[in-house]
Amino acid sequence: MGLDVESVKGSKKNRHPVAPYVRKRRDRDWVEWLQTNRIELNAMTTPQFESWLSEKMVEHGHEKVVPPEQILANHLDRHLRDDVTKRINRRILLEHSADEQVKEVLSKLGSARDELARQLPTCVGAELQKNPVEQWCQPVGRLAEGLVRDSEHLL
Repeated sequence: MGLDVESVKGSKKNRHPVAPYVRKRRDRDWVEWLQTNRIELNAMTTPQFESWLSEKMVEHGHEKVVPPEQILANHLDRHLRDDVTKRINRRILLEHSADEQVKEVLSKLGSARDELARQLPTCVGAELQKNPVEQWCQPVGRLAEGLVRDSEHLL
């Protein structure tokens, strides 16, 4: 596949384990080669890796893995719970005119929101100085949460 071979340190004392199916191959002394060489699978592109893995699965008599029944059933239950929850939440929100309530509260936040918006460049800059690994949207989110918390009486 044209992937780079990487040299690794080997020693007679601490040998790297080699899987039994590799030991069975006779086209090369793979056990010895693998003591000092590696080819990293993550050096492949995603399409290369998927193609290689699919070929190996077919070569060894497997096409797709199907998990045991209990894992499948748990996955089914999670999907059912999530889908039913979404549908019920949507119905409740519609029945109680949630969109209209949100618009009403946002309208009442108007001047406080505008004041906060004017302060954002300074506030966000100060927050990023304190924590440079954050993205700018994280302090904005915290400031929005603070404004809503301080305006809880409007909810």
